[in-house]
Amino acid sequence: MATCDLVLEVGSGASALPVVREDPPGSGPLSAVDAGAAELGARGHEGPVLVLAVDLPFVEPALLAWLASHPARDTVVPRVDGNAQSLCARYSAEALAVAEQLVAEGEQSMRSLLAAVPVAFQDEEQWGAVCDAQAFADVDTMADLERLGLSKPSSL
Repeated sequence: MATCDLVLEVGSGASALPVVREDPPGSGPLSAVDAGAAELGARGHEGPVLVLAVDLPFVEPALLAWLASHPARDTVVPRVDGNAQSLCARYSAEALAVAEQLVAEGEQSMRSLLAAVPVAFQDEEQWGAVCDAQAFADVDTMADLERLGLSKPSSL
């Protein structure tokens, strides 16, 4: 990959990437981050990781490169209109250790991780040089697809 040497999918195996699954499957994004970090560690990766949710179709390599090269030692999380974009972020090795602990304690929310670790939140003044807010538009429903111009409405 252009930005990362080692890339994997945490999920059901829908991509051609190496796959790992959170346990139990579908247990939420914090568990998925933990499973991905554990697999990357098993493959020899140490240090921070980029996390990118599959439902962000407008993320471009420039944003990922910006996150990867950000000078902050802490976790780096963009914010759009004050909302943390925790699934398009860079997590420090320390944050990944905390994620593992939180998952072991039964936590599922990414907010719990962001509350427990130092985070360098980045607003549009910082990330705006490499992308616009549409990069963070997520697709959760068919209506989102249509709203974002990714699918044509049915002619029924």
